[in-house]
Amino acid sequence: MSSSYHLSRVNPCFVTHNLALGGAQTAVLRYISALPEWVRERTTLYSQSDDMPLLDAAEKNGFSCGEVTREAPVDPSSWFLSYGDLSGLPQRPTSLVLHSWDDAGWRFINRAYDDLEGMAVAGVSQKVLDRYSDWAKEKNHDVVGVLTPPVSEFCSVKGQFDPKGRIVVGWMGRPLESKGLMTLPYLLEAEPRMVIRAWTGSDTAGLKYTQQTQAEALAKVKGLAEKLGVTDRLDIRPLDFNPFNYRHRLDGCHVLLGNSEKEGFLLTASEALSCGIPAVVTNTCGIADFIENGVNGYLIDWNSNPKKLAKTAAKALLKAATLSSVDCLSSAADLSLGANYAAANR
Repeated sequence: MSSSYHLSRVNPCFVTHNLALGGAQTAVLRYISALPEWVRERTTLYSQSDDMPLLDAAEKNGFSCGEVTREAPVDPSSWFLSYGDLSGLPQRPTSLVLHSWDDAGWRFINRAYDDLEGMAVAGVSQKVLDRYSDWAKEKNHDVVGVLTPPVSEFCSVKGQFDPKGRIVVGWMGRPLESKGLMTLPYLLEAEPRMVIRAWTGSDTAGLKYTQQTQAEALAKVKGLAEKLGVTDRLDIRPLDFNPFNYRHRLDGCHVLLGNSEKEGFLLTASEALSCGIPAVVTNTCGIADFIENGVNGYLIDWNSNPKKLAKTAAKALLKAATLSSVDCLSSAADLSLGANYAAANR
């Protein structure tokens, strides 16, 4: 080897504002897990908050990297930003992953990164990239494309479908009306065969205000279920903090419903596909690009009226429950750490 040969030092630092329960935080842990081992062992994960329940659960399930710290590292080779803040940190090559395409995400990105130029920018979906295309051009960023978060499972756990039997619908998310929460009791009223397994909980946030808002929404949906007489089929379960184990939430489901008003991606739907379970999602979710009507699920339009949204969703769910697990698995192969994700995205 020539003495002039030089191998650039690889010592990346992933920067996130916290490691509480959320899709963006879960994605960061999974991006790190998808790295080659020799890179992962040199990688630093820097959380700018001590709100880190996701990390505790992840480490119990085998997650590891070179270092996890709440103190800014002194000499990384590069920054990988996910809602983090680089103020006061030394200049390094910087990559930014955009997770959200709603107005709140837009305001944060513009405020937090207004002074940065020339970053390598990726989005979790094409919808996110499209929202920020003009912004990226204005700031001279290099848009490198879509970088979907990897899923953790690759298995087949769909329940055996009986046209005359129960239809088990999986639902996961924060208890918020924007996530389609209030649709669930109306779905049960519309379809007597349906059972909804809803993984949610009011403690899935760090801010007290958000916890209060979520608790109020949860009480509201329970009250509606009682009024409609469907509480025996609305199975509300506390959403755990494990970012690497979704299979137990989906085991036995026939279909997953993702009826949010707007999602940058919707990791729960991709997890369902990788477990052989079809997904019904709104067109305003980034994962919609992976859904093929009649093959691995169905797309529906968002409606702010929960009763109308339930009517649309019910028809799609009944059709989706009959779809093939094999087709769902095939559509998720490039999303799965257990299949082709590393080869497709590293």
